[in-house]
Amino acid sequence: MNDNITVTANPMPVKFPVAAVFFFITAALNLVPIIEYHGSVYGGYLEIFSRLQYIPRNFTALLLPLTVGVLLLMKRRDKLLVIALAVWSCLIFYNGSGALHHYYGIMLVLHVTVFSMLPFAALTILAALNLGDKDEGQLGSIKYLWLVPGVLVILNFVLKITWGIPPEDFISAPLSLLALFFAGHWLVFPYAKANPIGRDGTEAGEGYIDMAKHVILLFLTCGIWMLIWVHRTTRYCNHVKNGAFHNPTTKLLLFMFIPFYGIYWYAKQGQRLDAIAQEHGDRADFAVLYLLLGIFFPFVAIILMQDRINKIAQNAYGAPAQPVQNNNDASFEKLRQLKSLLDAGIITEDEFAAKKKQLLGL
Repeated sequence: MNDNITVTANPMPVKFPVAAVFFFITAALNLVPIIEYHGSVYGGYLEIFSRLQYIPRNFTALLLPLTVGVLLLMKRRDKLLVIALAVWSCLIFYNGSGALHHYYGIMLVLHVTVFSMLPFAALTILAALNLGDKDEGQLGSIKYLWLVPGVLVILNFVLKITWGIPPEDFISAPLSLLALFFAGHWLVFPYAKANPIGRDGTEAGEGYIDMAKHVILLFLTCGIWMLIWVHRTTRYCNHVKNGAFHNPTTKLLLFMFIPFYGIYWYAKQGQRLDAIAQEHGDRADFAVLYLLLGIFFPFVAIILMQDRINKIAQNAYGAPAQPVQNNNDASFEKLRQLKSLLDAGIITEDEFAAKKKQLLGL
């Protein structure tokens, strides 16, 4: 009889790929030229036939980011994603080379074809390497390859401006940067990490956000992350004891559409955060500081508030001191029980004396 039992460890959960969102937005923006074409159908048959050559290019610009977004949303990190990215990379080169029938110049060849293709080619290679299946400690400096696609987008954008060639739409360039930036990071670090360990040896609690990630998102998402953070922080501050409940969605809408409401939000949530921190042993009052920074330097206020939330989540201030329990009553009760045993002859005088010294700490 074979008693060998194979134990399969539960795989780590794959985190949500933020890059999928940006690829969906890219696909949505590429709908514009297609809608523009169909809106000109009534302009006459000659106009229709003259523009038919652009339809394949427009549809591929729509379907490819949509396909990549769906694959990422399905958390696919296999050959199918590699094929989709490779096809996209090749079509960027092909579509760019089509412009060479009308213009000439080696710089045009480079920026329209090669440099525009390189970021997506780098992402294709990154997807094929399966770095996310390897232990992070064994990757060494290779793990920083996730930065390469995004850096190439920036390089391509800078070169276009340097050469005097009009850059791409100022929306699509940052969008491509964010899409490839988050896609590369997700491919190298696909698994959700456990919460950091706090002072008491347990995992960090609710509200914790890695500060490096927090700062990067603040500066790269054009204010989108700030709005998400306002919602999260309002919800977190509802943990304050004996405090009124603040609806996070309502507060976010007021923050977005009511002038100067953000100043009040920093002051009020700063007070609530002070109260939560005091429950964990931090007696400092920073509400006024958050208010002033919210007026003049809101990003600094956001960073400082999140840093304080992280310290609370990690029990950095330590738990409040607990009162020392008085065990005298319990000791005397045990002595009475021992005296009863001595009187009954169950234990000897020496045993009673030794136990008495132990209980009284003599």
